[in-house]
Amino acid sequence: MKNILVCIKQVPDTTEIRNDPVMKTLIREGVPSIVNPFDAYALELAARIKDKEPGTKITLVSMGPPQAENALRECLAVGGDKAYLVSGREFGGSDTLATSYILSCAIKKLEELEGKNLEYVNKAKEKNLIANIKINNEESVLAEVFKREHRLIVFGAGHVGYHLCHFASKVGFNTIVVDDRPYFANKEKFGDDIQVICNTFENAFEILDIHEEDYVVIVTRGHKHDKFCLEKILSLDELNYIGMIGSKRRVKIMKEELIEEGYLKEKIENIYSPIGLNIGAVTPEEIAISILAEIISVKRIGKLAVKNEPIKVSNSCELNKDVLEALAKSQNEKMSLVTVISTKGSTPRKAGSKMIVYDSGNIIGTIGGGCAEAKIIKDAALMAGSKNLKIETIDMTGEIAEEEGMVCGGKMTVLIEAI
Repeated sequence: MKNILVCIKQVPDTTEIRNDPVMKTLIREGVPSIVNPFDAYALELAARIKDKEPGTKITLVSMGPPQAENALRECLAVGGDKAYLVSGREFGGSDTLATSYILSCAIKKLEELEGKNLEYVNKAKEKNLIANIKINNEESVLAEVFKREHRLIVFGAGHVGYHLCHFASKVGFNTIVVDDRPYFANKEKFGDDIQVICNTFENAFEILDIHEEDYVVIVTRGHKHDKFCLEKILSLDELNYIGMIGSKRRVKIMKEELIEEGYLKEKIENIYSPIGLNIGAVTPEEIAISILAEIISVKRIGKLAVKNEPIKVSNSCELNKDVLEALAKSQNEKMSLVTVISTKGSTPRKAGSKMIVYDSGNIIGTIGGGCAEAKIIKDAALMAGSKNLKIETIDMTGEIAEEEGMVCGGKMTVLIEAI
């Protein structure tokens, strides 16, 4: 029997938010609250698993005021079995760190109540979020941890911001752009893949729940807006990345002003500014590429490596959004889910990479391409709809790999789950 825990958050319906023209703040009174769409997505996927595997138990947990009970009841109607609301006046005003800590304590208590431990999850975290754990000679458990999606929040929808958003969405960032100018910040310009917030920068901070795993870029149209955004961000918890555009002289002056105003020097020194890797970028497109390259470097390395110092690259693999959407929206299609569960040596994709293969041979996602992937696609298509499991090893070493022209020289173990 599977036990699935789904965290639920109640958020304001952004389509109903209005501004106070005098106070220049959000009007929250009368604004309906909805379940965070990403949490609803997670619940839908859990419910589908429950439909296919009778006996699965879905537990819901949320932190919020008493009225958050309505959101939990709505989720119970969708397929949850039990719901827990963590509420109290003392929790009011909690920031991201406090909220995370309170929820973690609540989940530990739920473990005791529900008789579930996180031994497998902790082992998966130790091994870049996925681990094939051997229990005995005949049994093993595949434990996988899914981190929240990497968000890139761009303040400023000018030329650099526009190109940065589009490049970033191509490499897997959940991209959000903020600007108060309707001509620049609109869906017609940015498309459906990028969330557009056309509002004052002040109100945007009330709409956005910025957390420590976010990447933030400040490329507004002027010094005043840049400084305002930077001051707001510096008042938050430490983020993965804070970058601000500007000349060395302008940046130096602003940093000195912030230190004089009492902001911590350690936090200010962590700002990437002037922004972007030094590639001699001139055009808006080139500047956007230099910024994104710096962000990817921070994401994968942790910080920019000192010259000639060995670089240790993070191999953790984010969940493919298209794969998740296809799983959640599937309507009895015959398919197989292919997951790379371990790698050794040089491989095109790392553990955690996923791909969906339909019985027709059509795919969503990739585990690396080439003839090795082609064989897996063939096997997975034949298995689609059978409910069977199979583990295969792709060997990219030796004579066969050389004959096929494979550039890698390692091994990948993949799990095929027929759905």
